[in-house]
Amino acid sequence: MNRKESIIAAIISAILAINVVLQSFGASPLDEGTVTAAVTAIVTICIWAYDFWRNHNFTEAAMKGQEVTDAEKQKARMAKENTDESGDE
Repeated sequence: MNRKESIIAAIISAILAINVVLQSFGASPLDEGTVTAAVTAIVTICIWAYDFWRNHNFTEAAMKGQEVTDAEKQKARMAKENTDESGDE
């Protein structure tokens, strides 16, 4: 995922997260159900934010690291294909 896609995904996810919070505060009285919904929404957003940050390449270093990882995986695939082809003879 490139930087532009990561930023778009982050914006969309943030809008969805804000929507969850707004829905959780939709009830008028502050009853136990509302508090439970709010706490659940906050915990969900925190977990989502951590997971989203860890699984998307936002920084230059992360993008370069991903390029290295992709190159190494490609080398491994090529080596496997060459081994499989030479084993068929």
